[in-house]
Amino acid sequence: MELRRDERPAPSVEELIEAEPGEPREVIAARHTIAQLNREHATLNAQHDAYAAAYIEEIARHKATELHVAALEARLLASQQRGVMESARAAGAFAAASVSGRR
Repeated sequence: MELRRDERPAPSVEELIEAEPGEPREVIAARHTIAQLNREHATLNAQHDAYAAAYIEEIARHKATELHVAALEARLLASQQRGVMESARAAGAFAAASVSGRR
């Protein structure tokens, strides 16, 4: 193995990427790296799919909660309106009874 002398130009990117002829370890290492990256890619895809499914479920829960809150607010408003009307009727009955002397 010969060391590079300082006066020689630096190797090109292509020269660095290219496998050294007659060196099977480089091909074996490259294949190992490809297999490892494929496993990591599959894991990341599965994690992304799980996140996307959880996000969709959360959106559905959020919408259901918003609908539930809107229904509760409508019931509260209706209840308040009935209460006001009943109070007005009771006040009117009280006033009528007061005027007629039947208090």
